[in-house]
Amino acid sequence: MGDARLQKHPLGTIKILAPVPYVPAGYAPVLMAQSLGYAAEEGLDLQVIGAGSPRLSIEGAVAGEGIGFVNMVFNFLMRDQGHPFRSFFSIARKQNRSFAVPVDSPVRSLSDLKGKVIGLHFPDLLEFAHAALASESVDPARDVRFVPLPGSPLDEDRMVASVRAGEVQAIWQIDLNYGLFATAGLPLRRLPAPVIDQLTPSACLYARDDLIAAHPETYAAVGRAVAKGSLFAATNPEATVRLLWRDVPQGRPSAGDEARVMRRDLAVLSDRLTLSRPEHAPDPRWGAIMIGEIERWLEFMLATGAIKNDSNRHEYFTSELVSRCNDFDAQKVIEQARAFQSG
Repeated sequence: MGDARLQKHPLGTIKILAPVPYVPAGYAPVLMAQSLGYAAEEGLDLQVIGAGSPRLSIEGAVAGEGIGFVNMVFNFLMRDQGHPFRSFFSIARKQNRSFAVPVDSPVRSLSDLKGKVIGLHFPDLLEFAHAALASESVDPARDVRFVPLPGSPLDEDRMVASVRAGEVQAIWQIDLNYGLFATAGLPLRRLPAPVIDQLTPSACLYARDDLIAAHPETYAAVGRAVAKGSLFAATNPEATVRLLWRDVPQGRPSAGDEARVMRRDLAVLSDRLTLSRPEHAPDPRWGAIMIGEIERWLEFMLATGAIKNDSNRHEYFTSELVSRCNDFDAQKVIEQARAFQSG
């Protein structure tokens, strides 16, 4: 059995640890690397699973259990603690973390949050929220109060109810919440954050230094499969959602609720795709990360006190795999996506 598996997947098995209880629509482009067989074509048994939270995702990566899939801020926080791991493929090119309020809220800027209660969507990224506020002269310890949003990170009904009841006046959240809240009847407005909005990339894939050095072909294959999955999702979002429903039982709509869930998932997926397309990035290739981007992140993390150590900029990422990650026929993927029939 083991020999047969090795022959089918010579690069072995590797997991992408999504920072959520289960894989939702916003993470579907990465799931497509598995669902459409792109990873298998590379000789890789890729498994995209829900790790539960951002911290569990990154702790799994540090332990060598799989690939972390979280915001770039963890790259700096964990490296500052002495954990030798780095980003090797960018997913969300633009910042996917933000403060948001209901569209009719009088709050217009981060400084307007003083005196407000802020709901946390994933408390794991509280350090980043503190740093974002500090960059706009808001004291996170004195000027605001953070509370966890009720329910799971994907339970839009309970989160929306908390905001409607006035229990929180703003949310520190990930991009998928905009689609969740809008579909639930409470659209949100992103608050401008001049400093963090300029920090790119946002969500990336991470692995330990020693594993990337020992198995570069494996991580290049992961990046190539994810690039194909992302391009497929951008070309045919509805098929992507239906494949997600097929492969993730927790994401399937109940009988009679398909139309509503499709609207919700397409909205969530659209938000992530908007952040992820690389065409207008400094390096317009899938997964690329530039040294200048890392330097801006590092300056921000040091200036706000989020980290203490001014490490070598090149320790936080590798760009050596990018060419291999983009070594595929993009037009073939686009044609496949346009012709794909789900059902």
